[in-house]
Order: sequence, then structure tokens, then C-alpha cells
Amino acid sequence: MTEMTLGPDDLRLMLTHARRDNSRLIDKAYRAISVSTRASILYAALDRLHATLDCDDVIRAIDDILMNVVGAQQVAVFELAGDDSLKLVSSSGADHAPNSVPAGEGIIGRSVANGSLFVRRDDPNREGLHWETSLTACIPLRLGKRPFGAITLFALAEQKNDFSSTDLELFRLLETHAAVALRASGLEAAAERT
Repeated sequence: MTEMTLGPDDLRLMLTHARRDNSRLIDKAYRAISVSTRASILYAALDRLHATLDCDDVIRAIDDILMNVVGAQQVAVFELAGDDSLKLVSSSGADHAPNSVPAGEGIIGRSVANGSLFVRRDDPNREGLHWETSLTACIPLRLGKRPFGAITLFALAEQKNDFSSTDLELFRLLETHAAVALRASGLEAAAERT
């Protein structure tokens, strides 16, 4: 058997390949951790929303998710009333939110009517009602295809200047699951009254 001697060029080439492989492995690990973190956040949000049938607890869960995970500072929740207007159900820090929004009017009314998520960065010039100038996001709530209400964010934490992909996934999750949790808590409250 002959002994193989490696020269400096061979060692440099091996080191280059090892570094490239190491870099690929680190990148794969980072992506796996990122996916796992997003899945954990979404699962925790779902679990929190559906852990209770008390309306106040559901609203606290929505506020906590948006304030602690997304970084919102002002959140308002609206539900569609019998007259097709959106009635304010809850306001955390969003004292300028009106008690009622006419159906189809302003950014919030149109977002609910169309079932389309509004994010200010995607449409910075969209015209709204005078109190909607600080609106950063509107999450339309739906039960199946039927409009149910909206969750609105009016301000973000100082250190946060944009929404992450996880935030946007969370908004999509809230579109349906917050509506279901709010509806279930409303039915529970009605059943308790009777």
C-alpha cells in the first residue's frame, strides 16, 4: 500500500469544502429552527384562543397575542352587528377607535366587506376615515365565507417597524380562529343567560 501525501493545495481545497458544507448545515439548521419557532407560536396562539369560552378571556387572549407576539400597542376588536355596522367590542390602548364603523366604509369597513387583510406597508396610500390614519393592520374576521368582524392594530412597539412573515401567518390564523372563539364565547354567554 502506498502512502498518500497531501500538499498545501489539497488541504486548502479540503478546508474550503468543509467550510461550504458547514455553512450549508448551519443554514439548514437555522431554517429548521425558524419553522419550528413559527409553528410553536401559531400553536400557542391557537391554544390560547380556544382554551376558554369566556368572551373577556378570548379578547384578552387576542390582545396578548397581538401585543406580546406581534408587538402591537393599540388593538381594537369589532363585531358585525345586525344592522351590518361594525360595533366596537374591545379597545386596548386604541382610545380613538369609534364605537361603530358603517359597513363598507373606510379601510376597516372595506376590509371586512372584501375579506381582505389590510397591512399599511402594502398599501401606504389607501384612503380611510379620519381616525384610520394610524391604522397599521386590519384583520377581517370570518366564519366560513361570512364576515364576522375585525381586529385592528393602530400602533406598533417603538422597536418594531414592520411585520414579520410569522406575524402575517398569525394574522391569517386569527381571521378564522379568533372569529370562531368569539362566536363560541358569545353563544356560551347567551346560553348562560337563558
